[in-house]
Amino acid sequence: MHPWIAEALDVLWPVQCAACSTPATSLCDNCLSGWEPRTLDVRGIPLTVLGDYEGGLRDTVLACKEHGDSSVVGKIAARLAPVCPDATAAVIVPPSASGLRKRGFHAVDWLARGIARKRGMRTLRLRFDTAPRKEQKTRNLERRVTADRSMRLRSRLAGERVVIIDDVVTTGTTALAAVRAVRDAGGTVAGFLAIAHTPRRTGLG
Repeated sequence: MHPWIAEALDVLWPVQCAACSTPATSLCDNCLSGWEPRTLDVRGIPLTVLGDYEGGLRDTVLACKEHGDSSVVGKIAARLAPVCPDATAAVIVPPSASGLRKRGFHAVDWLARGIARKRGMRTLRLRFDTAPRKEQKTRNLERRVTADRSMRLRSRLAGERVVIIDDVVTTGTTALAAVRAVRDAGGTVAGFLAIAHTPRRTGLG
């Protein structure tokens, strides 16, 4: 669903908070202010999230990711922008091809653009590298190395500091692949920003 369609639907039909179902608002102030950004460590790089991927925050992520609620995305962007590391560019983690075909949009793109506008950054899209590699035939224990090499940036960064933005950090493998792509392009990763993370899978508390 495109942003203007979601906004039109908000006018035609009553809305409710994505997290707690309070009427008349897409995401209420109580829920939004209740998520206190916290910073974790992913291989020496700071990851800032609003909380664990559960309960109301999980419902909020789904409102963004699956339902394309641009109002919710905008409010989350405003919540994360003040804690965004200083950087010149926001790097967008790409969706899977199947996910993009299914939904027709990429909410992380909207999230990153919202944060970038507030922080005066440009946005850059990571892309999956579909070129065949010998590493793709490696054993299971080596798959993490292969995943680290699976994205690329078309732009050269020439020492720029960037922040990598995603919706949810799960195992951390995708985040590390994004770091590799930024470094291959000549950039420095100032940090990650995400709405939520899954502590049982990332091992981060």
